[in-house]
Amino acid sequence: MRFEVLKYLTLDERLLNKLESLDSKSLNTATRLGKMLAKDKTISAKHSKLIKLAAALKGAEETLLNYENKGISEEIFAATIDDIRIWCENCNNVGLNNIEWIKNHIAFKLFKIGRLQYQFFTYDNPQSDNLRLPFSDGEKLVFIHIPQGEKLTQKDCVQSIKSASTFFKRYFPDYKYDYYFCESWLLYENNIAFMDKQSNIVKFMSLFNIHYSVNDESQALERIFGADKSCILNICGKNAATRINEIQKLAEYTSLQKSTKKYLLDGNKLGFGVGTIPNRENN
Repeated sequence: MRFEVLKYLTLDERLLNKLESLDSKSLNTATRLGKMLAKDKTISAKHSKLIKLAAALKGAEETLLNYENKGISEEIFAATIDDIRIWCENCNNVGLNNIEWIKNHIAFKLFKIGRLQYQFFTYDNPQSDNLRLPFSDGEKLVFIHIPQGEKLTQKDCVQSIKSASTFFKRYFPDYKYDYYFCESWLLYENNIAFMDKQSNIVKFMSLFNIHYSVNDESQALERIFGADKSCILNICGKNAATRINEIQKLAEYTSLQKSTKKYLLDGNKLGFGVGTIPNRENN
């Protein structure tokens, strides 16, 4: 098999055929780039989406060796690199575009444990309001990411966080951290103004100490409505009439889309929140 890690992934059949048709020169390029990704090095954006995918798969072969050396289960490896499939689907199954994100997985810096993903993270953001955060610049944290494609139940998230604490203590005992950190539209404090109080999102918010929110709407518009860059620019721009006109075009297929759209048309804005959860294993 040209790509050993494909046994852990379920990619679109047409995409698999394209990978199998790569010539030896392209395969050698992908192997070289994969080794770079595994060393956390950036590769050029000029490469095609198919070559980026092939590089990610080759890099994941190196990653698997790290898992084996640490004794981390194949189950966690498979769950982690499944993000490759998700981002291929987001790219209409022509390859992989968001290679900078997937590099975290390949470089052994991010792991999917249960429902959530966890990334080694050193806080360094001089523009943030550090006075409202329980840590300082340069402090080691674990960043929580919320991958798409699964229900966000409170039970699953609580179990995931418990499992993550055990995971890092067992496999990375020298990595000391006091907090899980998350920066997401899911933690925007004003979500409770237009979301069902019993919704999975509001319950997810309750797991965090939310320290502050930022009125940056781009992430929420993309995740809730699938808005593209043009739509986001029009909504976030300074022209009020253009904003209203673009909001009126937003989809209303789900209850979340309907309630969010009404909230926006009433003159409100979206944003993202910054939250933390203490690492109980350190207490």
